[in-house]
Amino acid sequence: MGGPAIPITDETLYGPIPWELMEKLAWMHFTAPYDYSGQPTLSTPCGVTDDGLPLSLQLVGKHLQEGLLCRIGHAYERATGFNRLHPKVLVRVTEA
Repeated sequence: MGGPAIPITDETLYGPIPWELMEKLAWMHFTAPYDYSGQPTLSTPCGVTDDGLPLSLQLVGKHLQEGLLCRIGHAYERATGFNRLHPKVLVRVTEA
């Protein structure tokens, strides 16, 4: 992916995505074609940003090659160990 995940707020969950965040979603042109082509994809962690946010790598396989794609992803995770990184999770509690 071209960058870390965007911040999640009530507005981004239940409303239109604000224009200032649309620029951060520009990487979608790398991923959207596979939403329509039906090719199998697999996302796996590939590091963290300086702020500790997770980064991911998307692997794309040929049609009906899901097994091979999973084996490649598994080998990558075993070789790098990025799948064992866990970012800090901030929990926001709101009063009802």
